Amino acid sequence: MTVLRPVTAIFAAMSSRVRFRSGVSVVEVLVALVILSIAALGSAATIGYSARAQQRAASLRRSLEALRIRAAEIEVSPCASLASGNAVADSVVVTWQIEAAETSVGVTLTATYRDVTSTLRTEVPCR
Repeated sequence: MTVLRPVTAIFAAMSSRVRFRSGVSVVEVLVALVILSIAALGSAATIGYSARAQQRAASLRRSLEALRIRAAEIEVSPCASLASGNAVADSVVVTWQIEAAETSVGVTLTATYRDVTSTLRTEVPCR
């Protein structure tokens, strides 16, 4: 004959055998390490992208400054003395095309520094 034990007696017997241990398991530590390594890789990629963007912005600023300087030189020159040409200053290659008209001169300036190319198109009135 089978003796039925009350449910509470069964749980009481199980709880006396089950011991809870404090701390973390190896699996939990490994999962945490994977998550932290993914976050570290993401941070490193963001820093690298930021450095490249900052370098590109500096190159753009340098080429635009060279365009501005050359455009100012062209603007103060007499129209009769203007001619197309190119120049290199501080590793920035600046080329300009002059298109003469009756009362003004069309100027297309292009500056290249490293991998950045900037173009400026303007009209200069003749005096």
